[in-house]
Amino acid sequence: EKVLSQKLDYIHLNPVRAGFVDKPEDWKFSSAPFYASTREDADSAYEVLIDIHPVWQWFYEEGPGAW
Repeated sequence: EKVLSQKLDYIHLNPVRAGFVDKPEDWKFSSAPFYASTREDADSAYEVLIDIHPVWQWFYEEGPGAW
C-alpha cells in the first residue's frame, strides 16, 4: 500500500512539478480529486473518469474486443 501511495503521489505531482498547475487537483486529467475526495456521491472511479473524458464510457461499454 505504501508503494502504491508513493506512485500515485509521483503521478499526481507531475503537472505541479512541470509548472502547469499549482495543485494536483487543478490538472484537468488528474485523478487526484477522486483520491482526495470525501464526497459521498462519488460512487466509483468510473464516474470520475466519465466526468473527465466521455470517451472512457465508450471503452467501458464496448470492452476490450472493440479495440
